[in-house]
Amino acid sequence: MNRAERLELFRTNLAKIEKKEEAFVIFEHPKTQKFIQFASRNGEEGFIANVPIVDVNNLTREEIERLRSLGEVSESDMGFDEMFKECSLEEAVVLAERFFREVCLFFRRL
Repeated sequence: MNRAERLELFRTNLAKIEKKEEAFVIFEHPKTQKFIQFASRNGEEGFIANVPIVDVNNLTREEIERLRSLGEVSESDMGFDEMFKECSLEEAVVLAERFFREVCLFFRRL
């Protein structure tokens, strides 16, 4: 799957939250089970992005540092064990793609 196809997959699934077809969406890498999840903002426009850092996701120190350095995430978004971020549909699409490509280093060409 190329980048354009991934972005469209993220956009299509996130739109289900906007249409109230789904309460939340989880995007997970099948081999590592690392994931980012999105939920509605309780009747408000946009999404809440959440990345558990320890336990379920088991992000490494390097991955946590890459998550912090995305620029999409401020220090106030980072908690001890997870990251929360409010975002629009397009910001959520980009954040999901960047999480897998830049934090987890998936989908990179050698």
